[in-house]
Amino acid sequence: MASPVDIDSEITKLRNRIAELERVKEENEKPVNNFEILSEFISDTKSKIQLDRYSKSIKLAKWYDQRLVTYLDAIFGILKDLDSRISNIA
Repeated sequence: MASPVDIDSEITKLRNRIAELERVKEENEKPVNNFEILSEFISDTKSKIQLDRYSKSIKLAKWYDQRLVTYLDAIFGILKDLDSRISNIA
């Protein structure tokens, strides 16, 4: 049978491990910046279009991406404008 000292030391180790895991969880839960994610997606797609990284068998993919980036750029601009207006009001 385990002695009370062994049980207490195990409980202490487990509590320390839980505290460490909670600290790591808090560090990993960074606030999500949706503008940054959208901007990164647009720039990645633009570079993909410029470098012509498309399969030769799917010739329309580049054309679809070019249209998509045009629309996303416009939407992104509108969202940034709305965000700046809302932040000026608040």
